[in-house]
Amino acid sequence: MKILDGELQETLYNWPDKVQHETDHADSGMGSDHSDTEDKTTPMTVKRVTVLHKDECAYMSDQLGLHRVSNPLKSTGSLSLHLYTPPYETCKTFNERSSKARSSGKCVYYSANGQKLQSCPSASYLACSLTADSQ
Repeated sequence: MKILDGELQETLYNWPDKVQHETDHADSGMGSDHSDTEDKTTPMTVKRVTVLHKDECAYMSDQLGLHRVSNPLKSTGSLSLHLYTPPYETCKTFNERSSKARSSGKCVYYSANGQKLQSCPSASYLACSLTADSQ
């Protein structure tokens, strides 16, 4: 991830000891329902908080833990560029208050040279033509 404008705060968390999955109607961690109070829950533990400024970069992988990226600026927007390699179709999001996971929707947008491409599932990613220059 590279910060193109403004600044972003990255909060790095330890992986939960045991990954439990929320039900489909459960809260993602920021809402107001009480789904995370139904079972015994454990809040996620913070490893590190870092503020990244314009032109700084950060790296994330599953081996490092889990992270949240937020804008600490109250009145100014921020812009970042994220590169996911290899690309993925789905990922898990975690509730900060309960450490429970839920699956994301399917990622369906791909681009090359700034142009949106037709959906290309990760399983056949390498067989998919991603650059207009090579055609």
